[in-house]
Order: sequence, then C-alpha cells, then structure tokens
Amino acid sequence: MAANINRVVLLGNLTRDPELRHTPSGTAVCGLRIAVNTRRKDESGQWTDKPNYFDVTVWGQQGENCAQYLAKGRPVAIDGRLEWREWEAQDGGPWRSSPTASSSWVVGWRPRAARRHTCPRGRRPPRPTTSRRPPPTTTSPSKETRMAQKKQPTRSRRPGTSTAPGRRKSCHLCRDKVDQIDYKNLAQLRRYISEKGKIRSRRITGACRRHQLQVAAAVKRAREMALLPYIGQ
Repeated sequence: MAANINRVVLLGNLTRDPELRHTPSGTAVCGLRIAVNTRRKDESGQWTDKPNYFDVTVWGQQGENCAQYLAKGRPVAIDGRLEWREWEAQDGGPWRSSPTASSSWVVGWRPRAARRHTCPRGRRPPRPTTSRRPPPTTTSPSKETRMAQKKQPTRSRRPGTSTAPGRRKSCHLCRDKVDQIDYKNLAQLRRYISEKGKIRSRRITGACRRHQLQVAAAVKRAREMALLPYIGQ
C-alpha cells in the first residue's frame, strides 16, 4: 500500500499584513496571504508572470512571531501541508473553499535594500568619498617619460659580474695588441684549457668576445693537428 504524502513548499511575497487572532482556548492563529508568480508564455510567445494567491495559517508561538516581524511585501518561505475546508454557506447551500496551507515553519527576510539601513546595532556610517590610499610623496613621472623608459633596451648581466662603472675586466690580449692567436703557440693555448680539457669561460680568462672566439678556434685547430690532446693530461 502506497504511503500518503501531503507537503507543500511556497516561496513568494506577502500581499497584506499578517492577521493575528486567538481561539477561545487562547491559541494564537495568524493568517497570511502569499503571492507566488508562475512564469508562462502568452499568446504572442512572450514570457509573463501569472500570480497565484495562497492563504496560509500559522499556529501557536510561530504565528505570533509572524505577526510581529512580517509585513506586507516581505519575501517569505513556507513549508507545510494543504488542508481542504468546507462549510455551509449562509443561504444554506454547501460551499467549498480553496485549499489552505497550514504551515509547519515560516522563514522571512528583508530585501537587500532594506537590510542596509535596518542594522540591529544601528545604522552603518557612510563610506568616505575620498580614497583610503595616502597621497604620493613624490610626483609620478609623466606618460611620455614612462614610455621612453620602456623603449630603452636593458642589457642582462651574467651573475658574478660587477654593475659598477669603471670596474669592467679588461682583456689582456687587447692590452698586448694581439690581433690573431696562433694555434701553434701551445704555451699560450694551455692557459685557456682546464684540467679536464675544456676551454675556460670568459669570466675566468678575462678575454673579450673576439679573442675568446679566436682561442676556441685555435684550440680546435691544434687538436685536429694532434698538437693538443682532447682530454686533460
């Protein structure tokens, strides 16, 4: 046998202020009327909102809270069940009312615009119109100056080299006015070869770029002529 389920969830806006009354026994009963929009297409194919109105009954302490804190136009969320009520009309004929939701809990909140000015601890102070960033102590360069600085090429230096002017290591071959390095001068070439048989770098030899290339070519030619070994000895 299938179980019976009667549950309804509504999310909409109140169309009127809550109406609070009490039963002869003293139980509080709060009546709410909520509007829920249903989105559908009209004859022209445009989407329109069709309002649906529901009567909600809230009992007990929760009904008193609804009457105290809720008002017309406030959005609310309701979880409850549907009840079908019918009674005899004044003219003697039976008259059935529309389904009424009997709520188990109700959640209401203020719109975002209203929450800004109704803080429980008082109204928030207005934000300052000026920027919090302190003013610059020095004048910033103009746009033309910044563009000129970006266009200037920056030369990357190798690690270990000095950036101070006037301390650049000079080439001793240039000081001796050596134009061409002879591959037969083995004593001179051995100064540029390490113990493992590799050519030392410019950072160690102190030679300029032109003489460093000549040293590499001379060492290669001497090894091809079997004047120098390929590995260190």
